[in-house]
Amino acid sequence: MSQLLPRLVTLDITGTVLRVSQGGLGFHYGKIAALHNVAVSQDLVSAAFLEEFRRASEPGTPPYGGVTPEAHRAWWSNVAAACLMKGLPESGAPDETLKAISHQLYDHFRTADAWETTSPGVKDTLAEIRAAGGPGPLCLGVLSNFDERLEDILKSCGLESQFDFVLTSGLTGLSKPAEEIFRAALAQGQAILARRDPAMTEPLTPGQCTHVGDDATKDVAGALGAGWRAVFIGEPEDKKLKKALARLSPTQAADLPRRLAFVDPALGLAGVPAALQRLDAAAASPH
Repeated sequence: MSQLLPRLVTLDITGTVLRVSQGGLGFHYGKIAALHNVAVSQDLVSAAFLEEFRRASEPGTPPYGGVTPEAHRAWWSNVAAACLMKGLPESGAPDETLKAISHQLYDHFRTADAWETTSPGVKDTLAEIRAAGGPGPLCLGVLSNFDERLEDILKSCGLESQFDFVLTSGLTGLSKPAEEIFRAALAQGQAILARRDPAMTEPLTPGQCTHVGDDATKDVAGALGAGWRAVFIGEPEDKKLKKALARLSPTQAADLPRRLAFVDPALGLAGVPAALQRLDAAAASPH
């Protein structure tokens, strides 16, 4: 097998494999708040979420407040309470009630009740991604800026068994686009492949790794900056992508046509197997 075939493929989760279901974030906040006899504006909650998330994600602080489940619950409960307050009527709600709603939301978003796949037939697509790696062994992992709930979410959605490992920012203290989290994923993939094939003597290299995602900076620039290949579920003319690529060093941005493939957002995950094959064909063609 060619050394450039994607022997490790990692996937982002939010927006790539799963998304919030049934009317979006505000719907779920409103649903759980109603169980506590509290009415909130779903639109105001949704509008407040990104601002409150960014406010809580201060530079230099660990993702989700730390690397323990307790830290993640406390961090998210504070974000949820801040969003709920933006959606409350003037009469407000007691602090203890907001706290109870926030904790219940944390548990609610651990289950399949809050999530749906981004496209139908995800399990079949993941099998096709494995097949796109060619005849040799391929490790398929998750590399996501997510908290400690992700494995439970994947299990609840019936997807956990599709992946060889799950690596999150919340439990490593590392976040995409940092090169360190891609190194950690490579090391995990290397260990899994070595266990499967004791005859594997050559170490896994960044050029044998491909990351798939829909975020120009975290997924694409992060992967390319670590020496990986990337599949971007997005348009080549995406403005954020152009800015992200412009920040790469000449070495990191070298040979992009052989290292970066695109998938039409309308196709989503279903277009990834063909994108991997295009990368392999580009790598095999003469320079």
